[in-house]
Amino acid sequence: MRFNEEEYAAFSSAAERQGLSKGAYAAQVCMTHVRGLDSVEQETMRDLLKALMLTTGQVRKIGVLFNQVVARLNATGEQAERFVVYAAAADRTLRRVDELTARVRAHLSWSGR
Repeated sequence: MRFNEEEYAAFSSAAERQGLSKGAYAAQVCMTHVRGLDSVEQETMRDLLKALMLTTGQVRKIGVLFNQVVARLNATGEQAERFVVYAAAADRTLRRVDELTARVRAHLSWSGR
């Protein structure tokens, strides 16, 4: 690709705003065009993917804390039957978040940046 100075500055600025190298940004723009997506849709999907990835991390932290609570309850001999139901619900939720995250990532053909 050849740019004049003004075009190169605009291109460089756009890549920087996206947090991508110039080569990665050029590839993304090309694939967006090939897929028929506009830049607003692409940016919206990227924002959704970031939010999903953050949510997945938070759900995992909740799972760790939940496991600690269950371990403490088991150590004291208390019945933890209701916690089994909660654990199953948390697991199903995390699986759905993981599946949606994978679908968005595949849609973007993006490495999870």
